[in-house]
Amino acid sequence: MNYIEFTKEWLSEAKRVLKPTGTIYVFMGVRFISYLDDILDRDLGLFFNSWIVWHYTQGLGKTKGFSPRHDDILIDLSLNKRKPLKMLNIKTI
Repeated sequence: MNYIEFTKEWLSEAKRVLKPTGTIYVFMGVRFISYLDDILDRDLGLFFNSWIVWHYTQGLGKTKGFSPRHDDILIDLSLNKRKPLKMLNIKTI
């Protein structure tokens, strides 16, 4: 089984246990994020809500080319509800 097949399986299970009005947050690095978005949308029929970009500056850079300095978090909904996303206040964590 490859990573994409494995991901389809665990996302399918996550959708199965998601409440009808639920929201799922899926964290993934730059390499597979587009595959996850496609699985959530086309295969599972979830509705895209937002794409969070987590920018960071720590870590070592590459000596050639560009270093990734962000990770992605997809937010999908089980229903097509168009309500604003509540913003996270980092100071309260």
